[in-house]
Amino acid sequence: MTTWIQRVQKRLARATGQSPLSIDALEASVELVARKMRVDPVILMGALAAKPIPTALWNEVVHGLGPQPPPREEDWTAMAAAAEVVAHAFPGEMLLAWVVEPSQPADAYLLAACLALHSTAERLDLVATHSDPRMVDIGRSGLIPEATVERVPLAVREQFRHLGRCWQAAPELRSAVRFECAPACDLPGMQSPDAGSGYHVVVSRGHLVRLETDIARRLALRLYRALRAHGFLIVGPGDHDDRLFGELEPLVAPGVLLYRKGLTPPLESRSVAGDFAALLSAVEADPIAWEPRWQLACLLLREGYAESAMAHLRELARWRPEFPGVWQTLAQAYTLAGDTAAAESAHARADLAATSVGAPKMLM
Repeated sequence: MTTWIQRVQKRLARATGQSPLSIDALEASVELVARKMRVDPVILMGALAAKPIPTALWNEVVHGLGPQPPPREEDWTAMAAAAEVVAHAFPGEMLLAWVVEPSQPADAYLLAACLALHSTAERLDLVATHSDPRMVDIGRSGLIPEATVERVPLAVREQFRHLGRCWQAAPELRSAVRFECAPACDLPGMQSPDAGSGYHVVVSRGHLVRLETDIARRLALRLYRALRAHGFLIVGPGDHDDRLFGELEPLVAPGVLLYRKGLTPPLESRSVAGDFAALLSAVEADPIAWEPRWQLACLLLREGYAESAMAHLRELARWRPEFPGVWQTLAQAYTLAGDTAAAESAHARADLAATSVGAPKMLM
C-alpha cells in the first residue's frame, strides 16, 4: 500500500505541477473522489498506481467528479446459486458470459468466481462492458473492496488473495475476465472461437427499468439475440416485464430473476410444487428480499392464484412504487380476480410510474 501511495503522490504532482501532497491529504482526496465514483478508496488508489497509467481515472481525479447515487448491494449467495444452475446446464463446455454495465467492477470477478466453482477458470471467458472508462480502468486492476469480499460465500472468497486493505482476483481468474469500454447493451468484441453462436449467460441488472419503454424493448431484444440456444439472462429487480422478455422462459432460482432462451430440456424441468416450495422457503428466510417475493407472486399468478399473488404484489408496490412492471402485474392479478376498478387504478399507477420525471431516462 505504501508503494501505491508514493507512486500516486509522484504522478499527481507531475499532473498538477504542484508539490506532492502529504499521505494524509492524498488519502483524504482519494477517498472524496472514490465516494463520488461509488468505488472503494483502496481500490481507486491501487488503480491509480497501476501501469500503464489509467488516463481516464487521472483526468477525473484532477478535475473532480459530479455526485453519484450509492452502489447497489448484490446478494452473492443467491448469485452463486444462479451460477450453479448455469454451469450445470452446460457441463464440460467453455462458458461464455457477458456482464452489462456492472454496478461495480468487482461484480464481474465475483460472477466469474461463482461460475468457476462449478466449472474451472480455464473453461470460462467473461467480458464486462461499461460506458464509463473509469470503471473499465478499475476493473482491469482486478482489485476488490474488502467490504465486498466479506459478503460473499467462503468458497467464492478462496479465489481471491488478500492485499492488506483490499483483495485481488487470483491470476487464473483475472485471465478469464476482460473489460471493454462500450455503450450500454452494445455487444462486446467476441474473441472466443465458439462465441459466434452467442453467450451462455448475460447479466444485465438494473438498467432497463430506467429507460423509456420503447428503448427498453429494443435493448431487451438485443440481449435476447446475444444469448445462444438455452442460454440464461439474469436481470435485476424492476427489470422484469413480460412485454420485454416474452420470448424467454422464466426460471425459478430464489434470490435472482433468471430467464432462459428456448425450451428447457425435459430432464431439467421442475414441478410447480417444487418451484413454489423453493420460493416460499426463500421468502420466509428473508421476508424483505425483493426478488424471491417477486418470483413467487409471478408463479402464483401464472397458476391462477390471483388473490395470493396480489398479497405479495401489493407489498412489492409499497416497497418500490416507481417500478411500472409491478403495477402492471398487479393489474393482471386484479383482472383475473374480476376487480375491474382496481385493475384500472393499477394501470393508471403503472402509466404514472413510467412517465415519472423522477425516473432517469436514456435516449438512443
